[in-house]
Amino acid sequence: MSKEEIIETLKTEYKDIYLPTKELPKPYYEKIQEVKVIVLGCDPSNKEGKLFNTVFGLDESLKYFESVNKNLGEIKLCKSDIYAQNLCQNYFKKETYENKKYWLEIANRLWIPYLKDELDALFSRDIPVLATSEIILRSLCYPEYYVGNDNEYYYKNVKYIKEHENKLGRRIFPFFRHYKYSLKNWREYADFIKSVIQLL
Repeated sequence: MSKEEIIETLKTEYKDIYLPTKELPKPYYEKIQEVKVIVLGCDPSNKEGKLFNTVFGLDESLKYFESVNKNLGEIKLCKSDIYAQNLCQNYFKKETYENKKYWLEIANRLWIPYLKDELDALFSRDIPVLATSEIILRSLCYPEYYVGNDNEYYYKNVKYIKEHENKLGRRIFPFFRHYKYSLKNWREYADFIKSVIQLL
């Protein structure tokens, strides 16, 4: 399904929650050949109703990316090392968790196949994904590999979601934005991610 077809489906089948806009935020990257990780957000919706030129508004400031940026620093990366994209690339009338049921349905039905094709066209499967929210894991993991709401599981056990365990076919590392998951407090997990990226 093309992006145009996805938007048309959202307009007709999800009009109660879909927020039409002229443009969708573009993925943020600086030099595509120097990308070391893919940073995945949920969608561009926000309480302020701000419209972004790029994902997380990274072309303007770090306001919506501050906690992720600090965690990138803990694994010796910065925003010039990333390709930032949203799993659901459209705006909604409410923020992600207020739309949970429909968000998961839209992610799985419409956007995950599109995202997989997008990433596969740009990057080798060695480039891993950093997932900034638990709902991203819930949508991307095959059900038998999803550990439920035990968000600390990956951090405590220094684990990631393997290629065969998710719909993108890439290594996915939980990289949550919430301050509870600040990598300065999860040194072993941070060092693990860093060691994987250094091998690329």
